[in-house]
Amino acid sequence: AYLPPQTLSGAIYLAPLPYMGEEILPRVSTDFVRARAEEILRNDDVGLALTARLEFFDSLFSHPNQIPHELRCLWMGAALAATPDDLKLVFGRTQDESTVAPLLAAAREGILPLLLLQGGADKQISAKHVVPEVESLWKNVEVTVFEDLGHALFYEDVEGVMDRISKFVE
Repeated sequence: AYLPPQTLSGAIYLAPLPYMGEEILPRVSTDFVRARAEEILRNDDVGLALTARLEFFDSLFSHPNQIPHELRCLWMGAALAATPDDLKLVFGRTQDESTVAPLLAAAREGILPLLLLQGGADKQISAKHVVPEVESLWKNVEVTVFEDLGHALFYEDVEGVMDRISKFVE
């Protein structure tokens, strides 16, 4: 919104919400993540909220049992520090239309290319729904769906993600 035209030469979305808004989350997220979001935000049942956070964490990965214990503790520690008010922003914040409009205008005009990387086994964002959503917004978009990867595809296949990003940047 505040940069001169063509300052950016491209954008990369990794397992994205294409933009923030109340209407987008129900269209691209999975039933699983919507149910966990409601549970995570509960203030009246700490046990349920904690269990939901743990399930939400596991849903980042296609094989959560293969994640090293140290990494689980590091990522979960950060997640557990978030208050319900913090998490409401994760699940429900919106963007000011005036700041989104220039981005979407550049996307529709095709002057800002986009690389969309999505996990086909993502339990949070549905590839089946997010790809057409993004393609409806961006004229110049390249899509790669890593069929067996989850939401944290950058962690599960560092080499594959970096290779795809490198080719896009070239």
